[in-house]
Amino acid sequence: RVVMITGDYPATANAIANELGIRSSSKSRLIIHTGDEIENASKSELDSMVRSTDVFARTRPIEKQLLVESLKRQGEIVAMTGDGVNDAAALKSAHIGIAMGKRGTEVARESATMVLLDDNFSSIVSATRNGRRIYDNLTHAFAYLIAVHLPLVLLAFTIPLLGLPLLLVPMQLIVFEVLLHPIVALVFEVEPADPDIMNRPPRPSQYALSWNSLLRPVVLGTALSVSIIVIFMIANNWGWTEEQSRGLGFVTLLLAQPFMILATRAGSFHIWNFRRKLTKEFIGATVAVFATVILALETSFGKILNLTTFPTIGWFLLMIAIASTVLIPEFFKSGVSLLKSKNEYQINRAEK
Repeated sequence: RVVMITGDYPATANAIANELGIRSSSKSRLIIHTGDEIENASKSELDSMVRSTDVFARTRPIEKQLLVESLKRQGEIVAMTGDGVNDAAALKSAHIGIAMGKRGTEVARESATMVLLDDNFSSIVSATRNGRRIYDNLTHAFAYLIAVHLPLVLLAFTIPLLGLPLLLVPMQLIVFEVLLHPIVALVFEVEPADPDIMNRPPRPSQYALSWNSLLRPVVLGTALSVSIIVIFMIANNWGWTEEQSRGLGFVTLLLAQPFMILATRAGSFHIWNFRRKLTKEFIGATVAVFATVILALETSFGKILNLTTFPTIGWFLLMIAIASTVLIPEFFKSGVSLLKSKNEYQINRAEK
């Protein structure tokens, strides 16, 4: 929501506001109040005035600050723009003070948390969109790191406890940490913004990662760990050699990576409903995964990794394991969404 605060006369403010289209489409006329009305209003009257007013005219510095404080008091996230000395107090008081870089005074720029180099109001929207994109990508990258490192830890601890041959050897971990993970990091770095990114409400400043966003990668990583342990046990029970069983587990862990990237980059969306185009970085990471699989199974590189190729039936086990890994978290998402919808329905019903 955009509100104009100006020192000009109401008639001038009205003309400019109408030209800019500031009035909400749901209102029949533009609502304007003056600085004197702000000064004489009580806190409750001011809060009510701020909720319904589009333009404040003939305002002084203290009144601009009162307006910002009123919005903050009502739980709004406030971004204040300004270019003069008179705006400094309000810029400092707002959650985000935005000063003009070209015509803005030094005092305004020093008081602000953001400076517009081009003095263009639309740059605020672009900056917000890009900031939200970066935040989303960091969240997805962090979720992927949790999801992919959890199997490494669980497999290292669980397999020896079950009395099975060692699955992960040091060289395999080096392949993951030195070769694959840096490549995957590039995938999340260049991800485009979600289609609904500008339809979301502002995120509270103290909010970093929700338990929900952390729980999904834990479920994803745990599902992959259990799937690999199961097929590794099956391979050992069938009398495969240690190298064959290790090859099956390592290749499953590798080929699951592209699907884990897709699952984490989808965020709250279901992987089959996510319509974002695949980036060249994702395609490059997938090619790197398949190249590593071929090198491990078809060349002498497999000896360094202490593994070898395995019987054809292993590929069916591998596909079942990866499918289970991807689908279980998706059902978990559905359960969380259903529970959230049920809670919202009960809250709305109680309010009525």
